[in-house]
Amino acid sequence: MKDGILAHAIVVAAYGVAAWLRWQQLRPQSVSEGKGERLAQLLTPLALAAHGTLLYQSVVTPDGPNLGFGNALSLVAWLATLIGWLTTLARPQPGLLAMLLPAAAVCASVPIAIPSPHTLDAVNRPLATLHVAVALIGYAMFVVAVLQSVLLLWLEKRLHHGSLGALPAGVPPLLTLERLVFQLLRGAFAMLTLTVITGAFFSEALFDRAFRFNHKTVFSILAWGVFAGLLFGRWRHGWRGRTALGWLLAGSVLLLLAYFGSKFVLEVLLGR
Repeated sequence: MKDGILAHAIVVAAYGVAAWLRWQQLRPQSVSEGKGERLAQLLTPLALAAHGTLLYQSVVTPDGPNLGFGNALSLVAWLATLIGWLTTLARPQPGLLAMLLPAAAVCASVPIAIPSPHTLDAVNRPLATLHVAVALIGYAMFVVAVLQSVLLLWLEKRLHHGSLGALPAGVPPLLTLERLVFQLLRGAFAMLTLTVITGAFFSEALFDRAFRFNHKTVFSILAWGVFAGLLFGRWRHGWRGRTALGWLLAGSVLLLLAYFGSKFVLEVLLGR
């Protein structure tokens, strides 16, 4: 147990230092670019690798994947940070990892702070495991899309105030960043659609039980409707900026309540 706490503490510290360095780079006329930037670039993948190793040890069990509340939350944070890191390698987005890394640091400690084992029978129900995996990847993509939207609004605000030149060099055009947000959103929406459809129409094949219209289902369908409305508004009316972010946040909150809200109540509060 002590080894586990120490390992998680090291991961949290690595994320924390990397996040601090990333935030320093966002300061106007930052002097942290040289060694600080290189250290941040090194620490981020190292923290991801260490976090991924801990997740593998915690999630992969002989009885099947342990995806209780803590592990699921930590896994989504890891996936979101991994997606964000890979995204920034392709297109520099100053600020994205500065927002993702602190969240990853907090979530990485949850499995130790709130242990709540919930094992899936991957041998007898492989499709159920695949269903959950697709859902978690979709959730992570939505997280990155939300933070990319926040970053985009921040960059637009700095541009309007004439202070965009203080940012690190290599920032893509804002329209390019906006397209990246909606590309990610469309991918996440496709995964959510697949999750909702399979959960509704193939519940017995997946979980050996009939479809149940419960709080999780209601929030998931509402979230799907909000995201569908956002994508339609983008296509039909060209929604962007605060309007798009508002819809994206609303759908993300509903999705958070659908999965993690229900898991927290059932597994942590009620101990089921």
